[in-house]
Amino acid sequence: MIKKNNEIFSKNLKFYMAIQNKTRNDIVRDLDIPYTSIRDYENGVCGAKRDKIEKLAEYLHIKPYQLTEPHDVTEVMNIIDNSEDSKELLKIMVKLSKLSIERKKQINKIIDMINIEE
Repeated sequence: MIKKNNEIFSKNLKFYMAIQNKTRNDIVRDLDIPYTSIRDYENGVCGAKRDKIEKLAEYLHIKPYQLTEPHDVTEVMNIIDNSEDSKELLKIMVKLSKLSIERKKQINKIIDMINIEE
């Protein structure tokens, strides 16, 4: 069970780091968490203690449970690579996910119009 929790934490952490365009070095510098700890979190070697989870969540502008509980991040992380296009797509997807259904429909119409013009 601990290994599974570490994997969930790892995937969620990498996902939110990508959205915020943060690197291990950024976190080390800004939060004074050891580089090896961040590396181990990202690699699923270990999970973080509650105080570190809260610190990371605040830094990444999310709630602590978003780092520790499973959600659809896993599917997204399996698709996305580290290219700039993927990072931009991920940022767009996150912004879209926060919109109302009506706004999403409007955006979809705009995308359809753009596709027709190309």
